[in-house]
Amino acid sequence: MYGCALDNRKRRYGFLEELYRSEHTQEATLLCLCYIDELAALGWPEIEGSKRRFVDVLTQYGGDEALGEIMPGHLLKAFLGDRAPKRLKALAPKIEAAIGYSGRLHSPEEIVELVKPHITTDELNLLKKELWRGSLAAAAYDVLRCAVVHEFSAHDGIRFERGDSPGEVQRLDFRMLYGFLQRLLPIARQRFLEREGL
Repeated sequence: MYGCALDNRKRRYGFLEELYRSEHTQEATLLCLCYIDELAALGWPEIEGSKRRFVDVLTQYGGDEALGEIMPGHLLKAFLGDRAPKRLKALAPKIEAAIGYSGRLHSPEEIVELVKPHITTDELNLLKKELWRGSLAAAAYDVLRCAVVHEFSAHDGIRFERGDSPGEVQRLDFRMLYGFLQRLLPIARQRFLEREGL
């Protein structure tokens, strides 16, 4: 049943481009993010939690290493959010003092090296475990997907600077997300069919 539904997805994705071209950019972006979420759930059900699965799959299979890189500003927002555990909230000021609050992407390793002198070993282990929450992929989930669905807020994308191109601002928007979706479809389909023995 789902194998057939996955085969029909490619035709349905054409509708996203129609929406985008007819100036329904927000709707096209939201549907694109929901389709990525759906493909992640169908292809990788073993990863617990919708957000974590979305981030892990997009980071690993999206085809752009920037998706796994960390946005300091988003990392701090994630660590200071209403639902964030106290341990993460306590860590946030130390991270901000070490790396600031910017849209420039850093590799996870670079973040760890910058913050390491300012935190304890336990805090370092916690940071390494929770660093994914500050990734560009996590920002796509939080800022573009969830904010539009739950808060009815409009976004035209997420602006960021790649670490290797400082000063050159790019935007994670429908065009980029649509490319990720197209890359994910055959991978998710293959994983689903293998798992179902089809």
